[in-house]
Amino acid sequence: MFIRRWLIGIPLATVRAIGEHLSKVVAVAVFSSDAISSDACATEEMLLVLVLAGSLALGWSFPLSLAIMLLLVILTMSYRQTIHAYPSGGGSYIVAKANLGELPGLTAAAALRPPPWPG
Repeated sequence: MFIRRWLIGIPLATVRAIGEHLSKVVAVAVFSSDAISSDACATEEMLLVLVLAGSLALGWSFPLSLAIMLLLVILTMSYRQTIHAYPSGGGSYIVAKANLGELPGLTAAAALRPPPWPG
């Protein structure tokens, strides 16, 4: 428990937590970095595998890079649609529950929740 408090700090009181919201511009920049960094890592790993496969396999690097760029465009468009459809905030649970039902909503929420801290 001491290590957790040292790393994270003491919990905020609810009254103080209300003032800790991020603006939409800052929130998009902060929370979308995960998807963008995942795409960057995917491209790097793809090229590493192609280098290991040999020089003939490097011909696949451009078409695969285009496919990853297309996935990034689709991801960006999806984020924009979600922001417009749920302007007050639409976490994975709310979006999945509204479109697919309660069980998929709970599944989406559970998939994104980190495991609880021991202790």
